[in-house]
Amino acid sequence: MDSGTEDRLRKIWRQTVVPVIYRQGKGKPLLIKLPYDSENKAWLRDGRRSKPKWNPQFKCWETPKAWFNDIVNRCLKAFGSVYIVQPYRCLLYTSDAADDLLCV
Repeated sequence: MDSGTEDRLRKIWRQTVVPVIYRQGKGKPLLIKLPYDSENKAWLRDGRRSKPKWNPQFKCWETPKAWFNDIVNRCLKAFGSVYIVQPYRCLLYTSDAADDLLCV
């Protein structure tokens, strides 16, 4: 990955307006950054038995990967867009369409 790509990913991860979901890969939890709200943990949990876990190293929430589709849909409804970062692709989803931002 070149330094320009790394810089763009850092900017996406550090911004605080649009939610970011990082899909780490097989068997690993989702990492989710949301615009700050004191109710983020409850919003992510949405009545499920499992609870999101705070990751202090990356300053984000960890959730089961099975929550992915639901979290994307709820982020679109609540925020209008969401960044999805995957090992080979970063997408910005809006309520209208998905746009490829970059491949890493």
